[in-house]
Amino acid sequence: MVMEKANWLINRFTRQETARLTGCTPSHLAYLEKVGLITPHRVKDGSRQPFFSWDQLLEIRAIKSLRQRLSLQSVRKIVNFFTQHGYSYSLRDKQIVVVGYEAFWINPEPSEFSSVFPSVIQVMGREEPQISQYHFITLSLSTSIRREMWRLAHNRSNVIELEQFRDRG
Repeated sequence: MVMEKANWLINRFTRQETARLTGCTPSHLAYLEKVGLITPHRVKDGSRQPFFSWDQLLEIRAIKSLRQRLSLQSVRKIVNFFTQHGYSYSLRDKQIVVVGYEAFWINPEPSEFSSVFPSVIQVMGREEPQISQYHFITLSLSTSIRREMWRLAHNRSNVIELEQFRDRG
């Protein structure tokens, strides 16, 4: 019971800690909650202050990475695609390629068509594509986000004890 409580306490970040570690403002975090992309935990202690898990911090960073190239509406379309098709809607562990106004997911799981190569699945696109110059960006969200979060936590956090933080990873 004590270990469960310790893990629970270590795995909850306040809105301010989350903002510092993810590079988002507290109001942006509130907006991500409002549109349903992130649902923080709330403790029924009267304050109803939101707390975020480590996985949610990684998810917020993944959303932020995608937002560098896509609108929030497009990010929501990608999340909706995963939800509607029975996949985990988590973006933090997916490799997504953005080409112009289209987004493709590199699904590493074997498919009925090939057991050797990953599937490339279009997860978001424009109904009437315009002819334009395409810029390829590959976001391998899982590895790069974890690395960046470790760097930020180590360099910026005066709230988190580094030894406890390492135990989370």
